[in-house]
Amino acid sequence: MTMIPTTPIAFYKGVQSLLLDIRYYENLVNSQNEELESLIKKSGPGAVRAMAYDKIPGSATVYVPDSTILERIDQLAHLLPLNRLILENKKADLRYLRKEGYKTSEKLEDLKLKVFLASYVDGKRNEDIAKELGYSIHTIFHAKVEINRILDLNVS
Repeated sequence: MTMIPTTPIAFYKGVQSLLLDIRYYENLVNSQNEELESLIKKSGPGAVRAMAYDKIPGSATVYVPDSTILERIDQLAHLLPLNRLILENKKADLRYLRKEGYKTSEKLEDLKLKVFLASYVDGKRNEDIAKELGYSIHTIFHAKVEINRILDLNVS
C-alpha cells in the first residue's frame, strides 16, 4: 500500500501521480492486448507464417519472420499479466489514498470539507472550486490555509 502523504500538497501530488500512472498502464495494457490479439488472429490456426506489414501506406512491404512473431506473442503473454497487476495495484493505492483523504475530511466543517475534497482528493484548482461552490477565489484560498492549520500540516 501507498504511504499516506503528510501534507495536503504531498497528498494532492500523490493522487495526481497515481492518476497519471493509471492512465499510462490502462493505455499500455489496451495496446498490448490489441497487439496480441492481432498477432494471434493474423497468425491463423495453423503454423505461424511470415506476416506482411506495411511501413507506410503505399510503400514497400516489410516481411516479419515467424520466429519474430512468436517471440513477440511470447513477450506479450508474459508482459500483459504483469502490467495488469501493476494497474490493479495502482488503482488499489488510489482507492486507499482517497479513503484516507475522506477520513481526514471528517475533521472539517462544511465549506472546508468541500474545499478539502475538491482540492486535495479530486485535484481541482482554486478557480474551479470557487466557481463550483459559488465563492471567491480569495475565500477558497483562505479555506485551504485554515484546513492546513486545522489538520496541523505544513504546506511545503
